[in-house]
Amino acid sequence: MKLTARISLLVLTLVLATVTALAQQEKPRPAPRPTPAGPPEFGLDKKKCPCDIVGTWKAQVSKEEARLYEFDGAGTVKVLKATGNEKPTEVATAKYEVVEEALPMDPAAGEQKPPDKTITFTATGKNRIFGKTDASMKIVSYDDSSLTCEIPGVAGTVRWTRVDPDRYFLILVA
Repeated sequence: MKLTARISLLVLTLVLATVTALAQQEKPRPAPRPTPAGPPEFGLDKKKCPCDIVGTWKAQVSKEEARLYEFDGAGTVKVLKATGNEKPTEVATAKYEVVEEALPMDPAAGEQKPPDKTITFTATGKNRIFGKTDASMKIVSYDDSSLTCEIPGVAGTVRWTRVDPDRYFLILVA
């Protein structure tokens, strides 16, 4: 009786793990069918800009200290100071705006360069961001998980990394 129960429990655990893993896989979407007059103007998925600033970004100030920048979709940013294992404390809040400056076409390459991106900040209340009430930073390069920027008054470039709030763990219990 005990051997049957153990085997049944093992089979049930394997089936549940397989079903859970299959449920988390993203299913491919079929490509839209072009109409005889050409591809449709609506209903297509637009390609998302990889420089999506919304979320939490971390800039390491020193070995023990970091700044967290929480950008929301409404144009507000919170600056948090994180030291060691302590809970982050809010330092400043500001309004932000991402400005894209279109560059002229490169005649040698024959193609359009990607636009320069600048983020302008306006501190709210008595707060200061980057030591000023109005500041801006130029994004030099970016990818999905980090961005490198130039901040006036700060020597060199500063690298920010995205803090991923969605972390998944799989726990197997016997």
